Amino acid sequence: MKARVLASRAGIVLALIMLFVLNSYAERKNELEQIPSRNTTKFELRVVSSDAVSVMLRWHPRSDASSYEVIRDGTLIGRTSASVGYFTDFDLAPGRLYRYSVVAENSSGAPVGFSEPLVARTGTSAAIRTRYKVLAIAFNPGSDSLVKENAFLQHRIQFLKLASLGSADIELYKGGIVSAPVQPAVDPGNNSVDYKDLVTRRDLGLSGYSIIDLIEKGEIDHVWVVKSSVDFAENALIGNRPIQGPGISTPNTWVPIRVNCSRSFFVNAYTPDARAYDAYAHMVEGVMTSISDGHPESWPRNLSYTVYTPDRSSYATTSASLNLWEKFRLADEWNGPSSVAYASKGNGNMGSSHFPPTSLRTCEDYCYFDLSTWQRYIGSAADDWLYFPLFSGAPRMLNGYDFGAFNHYTEGDPSYSDELGTSPELHRSFRFGTASFHQWWFAHLPHNAGVTDGILNNWWPYLYDFNRFDGVPVNFEVTGIPTHRISHHALPFNPNNVDENNWGYWNSENGWNFEKWLKHGELAPGAKVGRMTIVTRRDVPGITEAAFALSVTIENTQDFEEVGVGRNDVFYPVSRNAHWNLQNLRQVRFAVKPYLNPQLIAGTNPIVRLYKNGGQRIEFVPRVRGTYANMFRDQQFRDAAGWFRFAIPVAGDETWEKHIIGYIEPGLSASAKQAAQAQLEAEILKDVNYVEISIRSVTSRSVNPDDFVSYYIQGISFR
Repeated sequence: MKARVLASRAGIVLALIMLFVLNSYAERKNELEQIPSRNTTKFELRVVSSDAVSVMLRWHPRSDASSYEVIRDGTLIGRTSASVGYFTDFDLAPGRLYRYSVVAENSSGAPVGFSEPLVARTGTSAAIRTRYKVLAIAFNPGSDSLVKENAFLQHRIQFLKLASLGSADIELYKGGIVSAPVQPAVDPGNNSVDYKDLVTRRDLGLSGYSIIDLIEKGEIDHVWVVKSSVDFAENALIGNRPIQGPGISTPNTWVPIRVNCSRSFFVNAYTPDARAYDAYAHMVEGVMTSISDGHPESWPRNLSYTVYTPDRSSYATTSASLNLWEKFRLADEWNGPSSVAYASKGNGNMGSSHFPPTSLRTCEDYCYFDLSTWQRYIGSAADDWLYFPLFSGAPRMLNGYDFGAFNHYTEGDPSYSDELGTSPELHRSFRFGTASFHQWWFAHLPHNAGVTDGILNNWWPYLYDFNRFDGVPVNFEVTGIPTHRISHHALPFNPNNVDENNWGYWNSENGWNFEKWLKHGELAPGAKVGRMTIVTRRDVPGITEAAFALSVTIENTQDFEEVGVGRNDVFYPVSRNAHWNLQNLRQVRFAVKPYLNPQLIAGTNPIVRLYKNGGQRIEFVPRVRGTYANMFRDQQFRDAAGWFRFAIPVAGDETWEKHIIGYIEPGLSASAKQAAQAQLEAEILKDVNYVEISIRSVTSRSVNPDDFVSYYIQGISFR
């Protein structure tokens, strides 16, 4: 009986809503019909999809309409000038009914049609998207082959997928760079692009669509400009929705360049070099600052710190109350003069786009180019952000090794072993690549499952799906967040269960030369692109350890005139969070078979590293008679099928020089340093989080894939 009463009440509520909808629709219809000179007709409106916070509408586009106004519950909520008949309404409440109507307008703004009324219900959950579609576009490139731009584009996609652990997996519209046969319009009196004209024109080589057509249809989420002769901003927000949500205005609101569109989107434009990741970090900082500043109900400033003032000439401090995002960006000593980026002694976390957390106050700007910034150690709890929202608060000593710095062992040089001692970061072999800092920075953006206090434990949707997840407290179920934690203590590698998705690739020395750029204006793509697949015994002769092997292909194309040697790393697992207990490890074995252009594999090769984290590792460097060597030139390691088989003793020997990388207190006695190093080694082996095989290769600068470098890896085992 009770169920019948509830059902009856629900029916009454629905009937009242429908009556309200019909009355509203009738009022709009009467308004249109009172003007007989206007030829107005009805069209059907339907729902394409919905979730807890959004409804996507669809109607058949009209040839006589230049724009459409969308009405929800009797209130105009937006307009779109897209010609495709789509509109997505955001900022809705879960499990609610909403009434919609759409009015078509001609170029003069006069109504020419109206939709049938429609009632839509939102769901009770929303799914996290992990695949995003990007339009990569080059304007009027002519006969330019776009080799440099494409190499860097692929590296940027790889950069984001790796840093986000798949939370931002980029798919390119039309599968590559779109060459637009036009010169973009510019604002009067300068060379700055006219964004409104850009996103509404339909002659860009997009099958007759405009950019906002593709945005409204959901076929693209962002636009990346890879080449143009007109001036673009690094990160331009386009649309009708400020970041923070509609109707909110704070000093840090990111207001878009206004066009009639149901959502806002970014048009990003970067030069193809390592500074592009700096520019991309600016976008992240702007989005997250706007979101957190605009929604103190879920991002309260309730974290108290003693921070340095932004006067670089002073070490004066003051008190500050920070929110979670501002805590994420904390540096130890210097984070620039910005009022929204702080430095707090002993509390450095991730730093910011220009300022690693180790930045000194003696560095004015772009401190990721500063050698002392990379060499300096600080106490930091930066590791905590990998486990967000679980903060242990336990600091460790961190420096540029965590950001991707390394020691370059030049082939033919006598061993550096005695010189490196316990401070290898001070040796002349110390190297760093600026893109590696930003890779580290992006990789620490939270990317875990769940919701805590109304905040997503995965922050990537705030960056790529900010129309849906705009910082408002999340009070509904969230699904689809990928989980990548590997927390087992079983055997670290099973060669019979190989999956290329468990492997990562990173080029740690990207050829970007700041001094060369200043002097000659020459650029490098920022890194080399590595692609990994799985091959079987049928594909490659000599696979003997298991049924599969890993195939690695490296696109070497660079833009510098001289031939360069780059460090290329493959590592397992991609999460870098395996937690293997290898205290009893005695030997590491693996085999490598060079394939395409083996002559381009040059330098000290291979180098193997066992990592606890980026700054704590054991590495093994090959040498012959005390001199660093390329083992791929030594035929004693090569079998009849062309595989070079290596067996590395964990204790090291005359062939494999062993280095323990990590912080050792400088003032210790010789015996105390030796004991500290042994303790560090034990700590690493007790909790190895990933293994890395580094192979250096010479840049070929070829545009032909047949001239790229490739090799196979099989039989990795820990004994």
